[in-house]
Amino acid sequence: MIKKFLLAAAVSAALPAASAGAATVNITSWSIGANLIGSVGVNSPTINHGAVYINQFRYQGTYTPGGALFDELTNCADLSHYVATGPYQVLSISARLSDVTKIAQLTRFVTNSKAIVGSSTGQQKNINAAAMQLGIWEILYETGNLSYDVTAGNFHSAFAGYVPAADFASAQSLANTWLGKSVDGTWKQTSGTALRYLYAPNAQSQIFLAAGVPEPTQWALMISGFGLAGFAARRRKSQLQAASA
Repeated sequence: MIKKFLLAAAVSAALPAASAGAATVNITSWSIGANLIGSVGVNSPTINHGAVYINQFRYQGTYTPGGALFDELTNCADLSHYVATGPYQVLSISARLSDVTKIAQLTRFVTNSKAIVGSSTGQQKNINAAAMQLGIWEILYETGNLSYDVTAGNFHSAFAGYVPAADFASAQSLANTWLGKSVDGTWKQTSGTALRYLYAPNAQSQIFLAAGVPEPTQWALMISGFGLAGFAARRRKSQLQAASA
């Protein structure tokens, strides 16, 4: 009976918890990684940035409650706000994208481009990091999901000075090449990974690639489920001892 209860508690706790709310992290610091500077814009909704860092971030903080550490390489998913510390919700990427085709494309894109950025050095790392971020913005903001081009369309980018023009053109070209590989299936998703959405209503939201484990809220339910199972087991043991006496 106890074994059945333990199994039932574990299984029920592992089920998606739509009503449990999102996990929350308190971001205490962030830093800019490899980057280039360029101009980016969106036609609808109207967004224009004459010169911005196009880069990868490192966000650090702690989950609340509990205090577990949060330390992730992230990318901007929101051109309407600026980066900031404070509380963020950790959500599934479906909270940002409803199109399942785009979710698959974005997951493949981030999985593979992140690996390229991580293995590169010097100025090429800056070019690769910019290509990765441009491609992410393109998928998030472009209408449709079959043809992507970071130089034109609803989302678009352009040279803005500050860096060698050839380097920025290289980042744009790489972004388009990688997007093509994400669309045609040349690039695959790494097994055991999933995209997460770091959301704050008044700060720049981010996405990051995490291990494909249950959502943080599901972990909390699993822990509480096993706790309840342990309590029931101890209670049953006490009842048996009392009956024996």
